[in-house]
Order: sequence, then structure tokens, then C-alpha cells
Amino acid sequence: MNTGKFPEISYKRAVLKKMSSITQNMKPGVEAATIKLEDVTMVMSSNCILEWFSGCEGFYLQKTINALMEQGGVPKGIQLEWNLPEKYDERNLGKKMSKFNLEAKQRNLPILQCRVYKGKTTDAILNLTVIGISKRQFSLKAIQPGMDIVMAGTVGCGATALLSSIYETELREKFPATFVRECQEFWKMLSIEKAVDIAMKYPLTYIHQVSDGGVFGALWELGSGCDQGVQVDVKKFPVWQHSIEVAEFLDANPYTIEGTGAVLFVCEDGEELVQELQENNIMSGVIGQMTDNNDRIVSNADENRFLEPPRGDGIYELLQKHSQK
Repeated sequence: MNTGKFPEISYKRAVLKKMSSITQNMKPGVEAATIKLEDVTMVMSSNCILEWFSGCEGFYLQKTINALMEQGGVPKGIQLEWNLPEKYDERNLGKKMSKFNLEAKQRNLPILQCRVYKGKTTDAILNLTVIGISKRQFSLKAIQPGMDIVMAGTVGCGATALLSSIYETELREKFPATFVRECQEFWKMLSIEKAVDIAMKYPLTYIHQVSDGGVFGALWELGSGCDQGVQVDVKKFPVWQHSIEVAEFLDANPYTIEGTGAVLFVCEDGEELVQELQENNIMSGVIGQMTDNNDRIVSNADENRFLEPPRGDGIYELLQKHSQK
């Protein structure tokens, strides 16, 4: 099984079929859960750090915050749960906690709770939960055929940031130093907060962040979540050539690899939203529409292809490959 998100068909068999009831929060591809209280709606999103690399604390924290924003969430605090090998060095945990605390402080988020366990695991595993308050909720049921799909942010943004740092030496042997430095600037583009704040002024129907499985994975999840199809044109996807070059150099598909930093909006008329996003220097475009069937189709010139369910994310293989050098 590929590292990353559990395959959708396996998730449906092992999780959904065992549930007595299924809420929107349990749908494949829904990244945040909401709880409606008397006068406020709480929203939570979780992530699991499976692979440790330089900068992973900030990367996974931002990825989890982005997921919270799918349900109009404003982050208020963080909960951590560590699972450590039985002989794990206390100093290593201290170093990881210091880095994570710094990332949390930079985002003005308190760490509300931190629990640490030891057990039968070969490396440290961190379960990270961001808790917040929802300003506005979105429903998959409200999505209708013919609605526009707007993409804000660029293809392969997260992968470009990670790989240009981890594979810096290899990339410098192929590309100019200025190109590599520009790729590393993608670390500053991982938050979707600005794009979401702009989009929230419009009559949005749904928000879905791009993360594991890239933009193709996010489009599949969007269609699967609302039991509809999507028809998109790859030539309309906002993308930096840097991301294409880095992915191809490492033999990866930029459309199916880590896409944190981009987000999909579903709305009635996306052109006005795109105009304001672009006026605020956010790459964006209407990339396609929802359809009244279950086909998920990507067009490229005169050629059409069907999307496939996400099967993990190639970023993990590249991270593991580099760590073994």
C-alpha cells in the first residue's frame, strides 16, 4: 500500500460500512469536522506526521490549518499526541517540541494539550489536531451540476517547497542557484488563508483544500464527496513552471503530488472571484465545472482522460528515498 491517505475504496469498506450513521464529516475527502453547540460551531482538523524532515513541523501545522478553513474555521489552539518507541531519546523529543512550539508561536496559536506515550513503534509519530471556531459552514449537498470550480494557488506548491529544500544539492547540479532559491520561496505560499478570506465575501458553495494526492486527488475527492462528476481543463490550472521542472526532474507527476497551498472553490459564477484573487496577486482560474454524472474528466487540448482514485502520494517515497542516502 502506498504511503499517504488510506485508499478511498478501502476507507469505504473498512470505515464507512462499519458505521451506523454517516455524517458529511465522514465523507472521503472532507478534511474537517464540525460540532454545533448552542451559540457557536466548533471545527477540528487532524493530521499525522509519518515522515520527519527539515521543516515538517511548520508544514504539517499549516496543512492542518488549511483543512480547518474548509469549514470556514478560524484556528484557536493545538492539541498534540506523541507515540514514541520504547527507547526514544528524551532529547530528540525536546528538539521536536521546541521546533513545533516556535511554529505555533509564529501563528499565534497556543498548544492547549500535549500527551506523550511510548509503545511498539519504530519512530516518533505525532498526531496533530487544530481546534477552531467556524465563521461559516459549507455543505456538499449544496453542490449542483454546472457550478464553477475555481482553483486558487498553484499546482504542486507543497511538493515544490519540500523537494527544493530536501533535494537542494541535486537540484543545484541541474538548475541555476536562482531557480532553486525561487523554488524555496514556495514555503511562503503554503497558507490558503488570504484566498479563503477573499472567497468568503462571495456566495461560495464549498471549499476543498489541495493536499495529499495533489490537485487531481483533490478533484477526485470533491466529486466523490458529493457523488457528482467534474470536467476540468488542465491548461486552465494555475501553475509555475518551477513546479513542473522540479517534479519532472525527480520523476514525479506535478498534478498528483503534494499540493498544500492551493484550494478549490465551488460557486455559481467563478469569474468575479478569480478577478479579485488575481488583483491580490493570487494565481487562480476557473478550471472547470461540476457535472451531473460520476465521470471525473481532465481535458488537455483535444485529449480527455479519466481521473483515478488517489493512491497515496509520491512525496513520501521521495522523502524516504532521500533519507536513505
